[in-house]
Amino acid sequence: MSNSLVNPDECIRCLLCFSVCPVINETAGKAFLSPNVFTADIPRDLIIEIDAIEDIVYNCLTCNACTLACPRNLDTTQAVLFLRRIYSKYIMRKLK
Repeated sequence: MSNSLVNPDECIRCLLCFSVCPVINETAGKAFLSPNVFTADIPRDLIIEIDAIEDIVYNCLTCNACTLACPRNLDTTQAVLFLRRIYSKYIMRKLK
């Protein structure tokens, strides 16, 4: 498990991830607020409803640019993939 999932407080909100994200740049920030949403906000339960994460976790390209830019070495890409797995399991249970 990556550091970003273990301790979301490691994110210092420098927004370097924001500045390198191609999705943010292409959508003028409308796809999601910033990649640190995946490493800090969602794990801290700032977004409580699991249905609310569907749009943002699947907007990420998982290009790894945010992870490479992070001065704290938080693996945002792995955090996104982890959240996708959680969401997929939730949907599968909901469909049963």
